[in-house]
Amino acid sequence: MKLTTALLAILLISFSASAQQKISGKVMDDKGANVAGVVVSDGYNVLKTDAKGEYNFETNPKAKFVFISTPNGYEQSGSFYQKIEEKGKCDFLLKRGGNKSNRFIHMGDTEASIYKDWMDLLKRYVSNNKPAFVVFNGDICYEKGLRLHARELTSEKLGVRAVFTLGNHDLVAGAYGEELYEELFGPVWYSFNSGGIHFVNIPVLYGDKVPRYTTDEIYNWLRSDLESIPAGTPVVIMDHHLLGFSENFLLKTAQQELNLLKYNIKGYLYAHYHTNLYHKTPVGGVATISTMSPNKGGIDHSPSSFRVIEFNSKGDLKSHLKYSPIERHVVANGFWEINDHGYTPVGFIRKTPEPGFLIIASIYDTPTEVEKAVILVDAKEYPLIQKSSWSWIVRLPSNIVGMRAAANGAKIMVKFSDGSVVVKAVEINGFFTENVMGGGA
Repeated sequence: MKLTTALLAILLISFSASAQQKISGKVMDDKGANVAGVVVSDGYNVLKTDAKGEYNFETNPKAKFVFISTPNGYEQSGSFYQKIEEKGKCDFLLKRGGNKSNRFIHMGDTEASIYKDWMDLLKRYVSNNKPAFVVFNGDICYEKGLRLHARELTSEKLGVRAVFTLGNHDLVAGAYGEELYEELFGPVWYSFNSGGIHFVNIPVLYGDKVPRYTTDEIYNWLRSDLESIPAGTPVVIMDHHLLGFSENFLLKTAQQELNLLKYNIKGYLYAHYHTNLYHKTPVGGVATISTMSPNKGGIDHSPSSFRVIEFNSKGDLKSHLKYSPIERHVVANGFWEINDHGYTPVGFIRKTPEPGFLIIASIYDTPTEVEKAVILVDAKEYPLIQKSSWSWIVRLPSNIVGMRAAANGAKIMVKFSDGSVVVKAVEINGFFTENVMGGGA
């Protein structure tokens, strides 16, 4: 019995020693220059490259990857992570400059295992507008869905960085819940920087199958990662579940508390609830953003869509939805206004009390953004003003121009971000009054 116990102890010590590994490497840019100060991690330890762009440390026994936090002003050239295995050395290459877009795409709960047209529309939007990255915010869904996304919606296929967060339905059968995710997408938590913002991707705490990681391991790494960035850097968290919302982003376990507001958190991207929702918290002013997917509507009756989020180096986030699948929808109608109160039906105070000629247009295209929208009257352009995702208006500057538009046939011209141009006739209607809008004296 004593001999068996001793042998078991020796085996355990041997296994532990073999699981730990010294690893080193170098981070360079595409010109061959060393890149200092790049954050390197195995998901447990967090450190930075030295002046020569080099690093070395002993990995945690549970670590499976070494990865870097892509710094501002660079994009990845090749993968941001490598499997530890028996290498002992992991080098990384960065491309200086790279994508400088101040937009990224957000969606969640795609739950897709069959290739459909929404994927083509998404790829066309990415190709036409070149966002900084695309976030698939969890519940890619089960083995078939994970494999489809890993085959069709990769960084290589999209031409920009693809970010996949781990949702509860992405913990699937295997030796442990996240095993397949790791095989297809790499580490389940990591960070990167873009446009002055520090973006952090963390997994759900629980799901359909039991994960190998613990909540404390996630929070320990998250704390170390946030401590590694300059104080005041805006932070945006990406997680399938919205953690800490009711506690003002104070994350708790039996062993620790982690106050995210201490680290200038500006946004929290999530999914899971199958809704489109943008909310700014009264405490901390954190933009919490949930987005549905372009292949189905939400339980809040929101239509199929993905979200385009604009950001700046201060961490300000604003967004608009791109509805799917709608292509090259351009319709314009012209009306003579009748109004005795000195106001237009859309609420603008008139400079003169006389009625005018109003043109209202509906413009939409899922794969692009509108770069230019004008009304053409006798070869002269009158810019349309965007009032909503769909609606654009212009009040022609005088009755003379309005009469020419009615008599000679005004046209609407729209230029989209893929370079295409649509020109259509404006349909001239009768009169447009306050009563049409449900108003009146």
